[in-house]
Amino acid sequence: MTEQSSPYQVDGELPATHQLTLWQQIYRHRLALISLTIAIISLGYNTWRNEATEAHRNTRAAAFSILLELGELQQITSYRHYFYSRANTDDLPAHEDGDWVRGWGKVLLISDLSSLMPDQVKQAAIALRASWQQHAAQLESGPGDPQGAAAEQAIMTQVKAIRIAVLTTLNSLE
Repeated sequence: MTEQSSPYQVDGELPATHQLTLWQQIYRHRLALISLTIAIISLGYNTWRNEATEAHRNTRAAAFSILLELGELQQITSYRHYFYSRANTDDLPAHEDGDWVRGWGKVLLISDLSSLMPDQVKQAAIALRASWQQHAAQLESGPGDPQGAAAEQAIMTQVKAIRIAVLTTLNSLE
């Protein structure tokens, strides 16, 4: 009994009764498999790139916010150190006790924002918070008092350290 070809059979195709091996099927559909592989790799790369871009965007936004808060904290620190003890004289405006609270607010916000940053910035934010907690009350004694000068120096050192860590992080982003 001979097999007859179907009127719908394309030249070069095997009859339906003949089974192709796996390797023959792979060879026969190689173009489709290559296209599928490229599509999957492209999708994976695109997803990874989008996630990296979003992480960098979050890091940049947090970094700029931290730099703004550091500038304001530096102003609060300098004001409390250089002007607080003399703030009740006629030539300077009256001091604001809210500076103490604003300083804590800045330090805590910097600490919170550092959670979006690399470990180097997180560690610097922890050190800034500890320094503020330990030295902020001594700022009011002024630049003439050794404790006041040491307190201002300790806080400013931590402000500078976190600023450098943030700028280093920004420079390292792709």
